[in-house]
Amino acid sequence: MLDRFVTDRPSPSRKGAGVTPQTPLLDATAKVAEPSVAAFIRKLEPGFPLWDETAAGAWLDPSLVTKRENLYVDYDTLFGPGYGDVVSWHEGYQPGLGEQKADVVQAIDVKGLEALMVRLIGKSAKPQHK
Repeated sequence: MLDRFVTDRPSPSRKGAGVTPQTPLLDATAKVAEPSVAAFIRKLEPGFPLWDETAAGAWLDPSLVTKRENLYVDYDTLFGPGYGDVVSWHEGYQPGLGEQKADVVQAIDVKGLEALMVRLIGKSAKPQHK
């Protein structure tokens, strides 16, 4: 019985680092956002993970990545507590079942990501002149 899925796609870039917003980030983004977005931000509780924002930030500004490794990766598809987890191995430790090498981001410049978010949210709130 197969309990793992091995991708046959080219080596994608996986994002493993994450950021959790605290009140100062929420306050800063609400301050520069357009009114309806600011109202939404003010209702958010601090502490939720910013996985998508972290991945987008690292893609938009690769200099935000402070630690990365090239690892063999696969996905846990066995239904249970680990379902959907990305598993990774260093060279020589992978099981050899077709795992792909991927660039895994392990740490990111949190202050830099927060500054990027505030800048981009503020920029989107300003009228765009053509």
